Amino acid sequence: MIAFIAIFDEFLLEQTDFPSPFNVAIFYNIFIPIDQGRQGIARALSIVQEQLDQIGTSFANDKLMSQTAARPSSPPLTIFYSTIGLSGAVTSSFMHHACTVKHGMRCLPLGRHHADGFEEHTLEPLHSFCQRQQHTAHKRRNVSNSISDARFKVIYLHSKGSFHRQRGENDVWRKHLTRAALSEKCLEYGISSLSNSCNVCGLLFYPLWTFFYPGNMWTADCEYVAKLVAPLTHRARLEQAVAATDFLNEINLSLSNWKMTLYETGPGYLGVGRYSSEHWIASHPDVVPCDLSRTARLEHWWEEHSERTANKESVFEKSLAPRHDIHSPYFRLNHSLLDSIVTNPSRADREYFLLTGFLHKWLTIYKQVPSSYSWVWKWFPNGAYWLQTYEKYGNDTVRVLLEGG
Repeated sequence: MIAFIAIFDEFLLEQTDFPSPFNVAIFYNIFIPIDQGRQGIARALSIVQEQLDQIGTSFANDKLMSQTAARPSSPPLTIFYSTIGLSGAVTSSFMHHACTVKHGMRCLPLGRHHADGFEEHTLEPLHSFCQRQQHTAHKRRNVSNSISDARFKVIYLHSKGSFHRQRGENDVWRKHLTRAALSEKCLEYGISSLSNSCNVCGLLFYPLWTFFYPGNMWTADCEYVAKLVAPLTHRARLEQAVAATDFLNEINLSLSNWKMTLYETGPGYLGVGRYSSEHWIASHPDVVPCDLSRTARLEHWWEEHSERTANKESVFEKSLAPRHDIHSPYFRLNHSLLDSIVTNPSRADREYFLLTGFLHKWLTIYKQVPSSYSWVWKWFPNGAYWLQTYEKYGNDTVRVLLEGG
């Protein structure tokens, strides 16, 4: 922790010395498999090269390169990266050539290599970075009344497909996910203090089975990220929330007032273990998401025909999210039971994947819920009823709803 905090402080000092209206840093999680032989290693390294090339030709790097041309002393686009899995495969010379020689970027390792683990090895430093950045920005505003630092953005990417290739589907999907997070459309969204702006942006936002960006690549305001609990704290509290429902205890399942019908009870849907990383970025009640996908069909982005557009930002259309209603073709949603649940208040009150479940998670993790003017209450059917119930019962709301209110 101390090692990368020092790197962050040095980086933020550079931003102070060379202030810019365009402030961004990239955090990149690299996984190299240890059990897939030379072919697996070569494929993983080719993914890293592909994504670094996408970054190098992106709007973000073009923007900073133009600033460097005007002010040669200004810092280049910086990528902080973690390596997990096989040690020694991602060498400093490989990263120097892929980042600096080819694209004029700067790649800095986040401390030591990790033999095991998952995305938390990069998300934890990303969170710490935004906390440091916001602390620095606060001190600057006290001196100069500047607000530009409050809009510092972080981009999170990972080498999707190096862990599971999924019959090649991840290869197509990864290209779209990476390009969306790096796109001008995501990076040029509004000032975060305005009510109609978003604070996280990615390819496709899902308001079901949790609030998240499937594939888990995104751009976010540091101002928002700093509000989040740390990723590992989030994991522990989310698992606490899940355990409280008794879903993971078959003995008590029949006694629970909770129902889980709209999705399955697997760890990916609940956010247990490594899957908590995907549930993290949109977990705060203050999240205001944007996305770039015109369709709610997640499968569209990994189907073979979509590969033809993987290098074209023209397929993206930015919008506040969720732009699609609850009856849209969300991936793996139990559509056959949806209407019977949302039109039956006593049944909807017990459904973990509707607002009672989100209230339970927000109160467990953050001790707060979205403000009364949040998009949340407008998007969910009968959202006004849930809001009124919370305003009446406060922290007792979930118990009241489960007991039939």
